[in-house]
Amino acid sequence: MSKAELENGIRVEAIDTLTKAVAEHYGIGVDEICILSASEFAIPVLDADRNESWVKVSVTVPRGTRNGNGGYTPYNPYGIAKDYAQELADRQAKQDAREAKKKADAEARAAKKAAKQTIKELNKKGLKAMIHEGE
Repeated sequence: MSKAELENGIRVEAIDTLTKAVAEHYGIGVDEICILSASEFAIPVLDADRNESWVKVSVTVPRGTRNGNGGYTPYNPYGIAKDYAQELADRQAKQDAREAKKKADAEARAAKKAAKQTIKELNKKGLKAMIHEGE
């Protein structure tokens, strides 16, 4: 068998297994699953508000990337997963930094407002009255 035929067999088996598992999980019949192509299917689902929506699933058997010598560099899901985890960590760090800056800015605004209020009170009472207060 050729490599393409072997990969096609893997994809067909995966789609068959996934459609059965998805149908069982969501309590729907296999006939309710829409086969969109040789590598895709869609299932009807309900959101939290009971609105109907769809989930589209694609199944591929990746070969990797072309290496320029007529072959492929093998597909490395571990490296891709590691890169994605790092990307998520970077996003979270940026989000945390934005929230910390927002909090610091809010605290600075509150301190500035309090200082203005103190100055306003000083101006109302008069500086001399405050100096001689309690005499």
